[in-house]
Amino acid sequence: MIKESNVHDLPNAKIQQHDSITDAEIAHFIQLLIHVIPVSHIFRCAGATSPCRLIIILDRYRYQESKQTEALLTFITLNQSNIHLLYFTYGTMNDYLLRGHLFYSFHCIPRQCIYQTGQVVGLPETSGEICQHLINNARLQFQKSILGSQDFLNQVHQLLHSGKNNIAAFMLHQSCEQLLRSIIILFEHREFRSHQLIALQEKAAFYLPVIGNIFHDQKRKELKWMMTLQTAYIDARYRDDYDIALNDLFFMKERMEILLFNIQHEMFK
Repeated sequence: MIKESNVHDLPNAKIQQHDSITDAEIAHFIQLLIHVIPVSHIFRCAGATSPCRLIIILDRYRYQESKQTEALLTFITLNQSNIHLLYFTYGTMNDYLLRGHLFYSFHCIPRQCIYQTGQVVGLPETSGEICQHLINNARLQFQKSILGSQDFLNQVHQLLHSGKNNIAAFMLHQSCEQLLRSIIILFEHREFRSHQLIALQEKAAFYLPVIGNIFHDQKRKELKWMMTLQTAYIDARYRDDYDIALNDLFFMKERMEILLFNIQHEMFK
């Protein structure tokens, strides 16, 4: 059974090329959604336009069993690779906004609301003072947590110069995993226990879209690089026949260095 306090996300099973989506297509999708799901608000996240990120707030006056809601949302998003969703009960989101949340307080606001039923009272807005406090705390927390990713990356540099390419590949995987996990913890305040980079990337990219393109702007090529790095998690340590091209290692290391630099200097400007 899905608990009210959970974050409900519906990521696609595979990372696909995200084509831009038109306002008319979004409007059509919303019309379909509100006919099968009791919705009070829909917010479209600011920033990156592809994929389109939507936050769905369920109607507190019209009950639908949580399993049915999840099944219906999964079904109507099956062929919508350019739409990603999170959904919440009205009470959960109301509490988030009253207390303040690093992501929802900045995206679940009136100007980002693209659908609202006529019968409901609007959700509260987080005060500016609380928002600034959230940013200041998150900046300190993230600067500390990202040190783990940077430390793994420094070890990659040393291992490559020592000719230990296999263990360098493993450490590069660890650097990427640590970064993705840090982003998820920052916004969800809980661990997402997985070593699968693609699953971690999909979840983290909802909050920070740039994470969806670590190695390449084209999603098929991004998936190829992520799978290459994922293979290193087990094979680089336990398979005698494991081999990875040195050029690939240097390329992925360089992309990770660029990403870490950009996130550290741009995320909380």
